[in-house]
Amino acid sequence: MRSLLDSVFIAVVCCTPAVFADDAATGALVANGDKVQLANVVVENSLGEVGLLITDQPLPAGCGVYDAFMLAGSGKLRGIAVSISKETKLKEPAGLNALFHDSWGGQLGNIGEPEFTIEQFDDNRLKGAIQLAAGSLNDHKFSYSVQFDVGLKTERPALEATLTGKTESEPAKAYIAYYQAMMAGQLDEGKKFAVKEHADQITGEDAELFLEFFQDGHPREATILGVEETGDKAVLRVEGIIPACQSADKGTATVNMVKEDGYWKVQLESWEM
Repeated sequence: MRSLLDSVFIAVVCCTPAVFADDAATGALVANGDKVQLANVVVENSLGEVGLLITDQPLPAGCGVYDAFMLAGSGKLRGIAVSISKETKLKEPAGLNALFHDSWGGQLGNIGEPEFTIEQFDDNRLKGAIQLAAGSLNDHKFSYSVQFDVGLKTERPALEATLTGKTESEPAKAYIAYYQAMMAGQLDEGKKFAVKEHADQITGEDAELFLEFFQDGHPREATILGVEETGDKAVLRVEGIIPACQSADKGTATVNMVKEDGYWKVQLESWEM
């Protein structure tokens, strides 16, 4: 049986990167002779690495780091993505490391071996610079030099969620309480409406990831289409519009509810788009 954490990960294709008011980046990318000034940065802070996307244009609303290829291919974004290991303070080979420019069709999956200068890298902040004097791949030539100063501590926003439709049943009311609490970032309150086995798993760094993926992968407005209740079990069918990069997708969910200690709890939630 998948956990609630697993079900949320399955539902989400990408998530919204963190952007802080005092994040800053400056520098330039030279791609096949075209010099591009870079002045925007977004952060993906994961368990073993920090990913930076440094670009010439701000990301459009709803777009994440992994949408950069699509945006670059259509000439809407240019820049560099680099993943920095928290252990070595150098490039993380398994992360997203790419150069974005329309001259090579969008994404070039090689940033060479840049020189790193790290001034601060702790739980709160990453400050430093990377540069590469000259690099090439096939017939493409590139160089870059960028400085960055970004925050790593995030607080999930409190989002309002509205659920309509077949909301009268007790399983539906429990699901709504769970859903609205998680969207509001009230993890402890939301866990009251999850089965104990799964609620106990959502702790520490997993809790932060859970809230991030939940909020980014669930509609702000959803409709409960139906509730099938059989004894101590119930199945809800839910749909809603999930914002995506430059578009919006209709998502549908199957929610399995069970009675635990006399109260309806969410056992499994699986969204598909």
